[in-house]
Amino acid sequence: MRITSVLALTALVALALPVEAQQAAAVNLKTLDDAVEITRLPDELTDAIRVPVPDRDSVNTALVFTHFARDGWAVVKCIGLNADGEPVGRAYTRIPPAGLRIIFASDLSNGVDVIGSVHCASRKHVVGSGFLLAPGGVSDLPTQQRKRRHSVRMHFPVVATY
Repeated sequence: MRITSVLALTALVALALPVEAQQAAAVNLKTLDDAVEITRLPDELTDAIRVPVPDRDSVNTALVFTHFARDGWAVVKCIGLNADGEPVGRAYTRIPPAGLRIIFASDLSNGVDVIGSVHCASRKHVVGSGFLLAPGGVSDLPTQQRKRRHSVRMHFPVVATY
């Protein structure tokens, strides 16, 4: 019985480490010190989707942000994490009132092939959506959103670029 408890505790600690790394990374969304500004317009997503399936030879994830307010620009800050919960890159985008902007997972990975997750935050009314662009076609991905008192947190649990 004691061995089972030790094994269970060890498993819980092993599972908790990536979550702690993700939470620590999410807290660091407050800074833009090493983040790159991404200025992708909706046309770039349309172009990526229109690539014929036989010609699409890579996988990327499009993170699409829609700003619902009609006044003031929104800033969305994101951090990309690898499968071990370690940061691989930071980026931000500015969204006009009632506008839309896109960040690709490849923008966050600094040219490295990554399967992981992305955490984003904004102080405005922004909604995030995720789309996997793969050789087999385009698929929507789950996005978790939490509205806090003065901000919105978005979590894209699965993103890939390779």
